[in-house]
Amino acid sequence: MSGCPADVKLKVVKAGDKPVEGLPMGGLLDRLHRLTKNGTLTDLSGRVVFIENTNGYAPRTDEMLGEMIDKGVFANAAGVVICDFNSKRPKEETGEKLEKFAARVPCPVYADFPYGHISNTSRIDFRRSLVITPDGTLTWKK
Repeated sequence: MSGCPADVKLKVVKAGDKPVEGLPMGGLLDRLHRLTKNGTLTDLSGRVVFIENTNGYAPRTDEMLGEMIDKGVFANAAGVVICDFNSKRPKEETGEKLEKFAARVPCPVYADFPYGHISNTSRIDFRRSLVITPDGTLTWKK
């Protein structure tokens, strides 16, 4: 994890009126959901939450995200970044589902971060703050 990951242009699902700033936190959706259900998920207040998934936009994805929303997981998050889910489903279907998710959370939502169980993965430096501009440019702070 030496050096700084490169800037990345994200797909804007729901932008805010100012840049998103914070430390990243995240992981595999199934695990984040499990931690939410058993009450041991770290407080995500002020964090930029990165979510990856191993099996694309699976049928349970909506259910798991919905339960996390209902439990207030994203209530105070600075933003949410959905990683590339490597989905076999049409991009339009995945986009519609992400828009429904974004409508239910109070923070900006971005998508298509190249991280996770994909062939051309990027890095997330969980020790370094980041900024995401309203147009979706993610930059790591030095």
